[in-house]
Amino acid sequence: MGFDEGRLSGFLREAADEVAVTSTDRSRLVTRTRRYQLVLGVSTAVLTMVVLGSAAFLGTSIVGEDNSGGVTSPAQASLSPSNSPTSPEASPTERGSEEGPSNANDTALETGNGRIPLGDVSLCPSGDLGEGKSVRKDDVIAATRALLESANVDQPDTDRMWMLLDPSLQDAFGTEESFTKRILKASFDDAFREWSISDEVFLDSGPVLGQLISDTCGEEVSHATVMGQAFFPAFDGLSGGSAQFYFVVRDEALRFWLLD
Repeated sequence: MGFDEGRLSGFLREAADEVAVTSTDRSRLVTRTRRYQLVLGVSTAVLTMVVLGSAAFLGTSIVGEDNSGGVTSPAQASLSPSNSPTSPEASPTERGSEEGPSNANDTALETGNGRIPLGDVSLCPSGDLGEGKSVRKDDVIAATRALLESANVDQPDTDRMWMLLDPSLQDAFGTEESFTKRILKASFDDAFREWSISDEVFLDSGPVLGQLISDTCGEEVSHATVMGQAFFPAFDGLSGGSAQFYFVVRDEALRFWLLD
């Protein structure tokens, strides 16, 4: 009886002895059986590698003796980098150009409360920033409404959405084309089709993420952030029934940065 056959026989006998276990022990039996399979698989793989390695070494020795003229053997030719097959899978660079920069937090590019980009507090805005106290509450309400009107419809207006994003969030997507692909592929729950905008607006980073924004991006960004709110009455569940929209005050307009 060979090594593998002996171990397999022992494993099977031990597993058979446990067939009569109660239902509370079945998970332990499954775990142990999988462990047996793993051990046996590893042993078989090691034995196979030894056999193949020995055969390869013997073959190389024979070829080396018969190939004193320097002619490349078929085996060597197949392993040459210049002859290796081209993989159909896209390179990391190509994937990055479609999905956004590789260094961007992928969660920031996802959507929530319909098709609104989530963003991320680590994507700190930079450049010319204004003051939250310099804008009107009606401006925050209008910006929130514009974002929802362009996103949460059957055919989202991605051009308008892109123009509403803060440059820090645009950079995370990489290109407008990449952004458009993400938005068009995002699922859209009908519960987010109906919404209303709250009159309660914060002309600062607000009580929810205010300290986090300040700690992560600094006081300047915190002072340049304003927050609007919207409600989704058709949504089943309190956690998704409301959302906070964080905008960065820029010279030209309010630009959307973060969804909470």
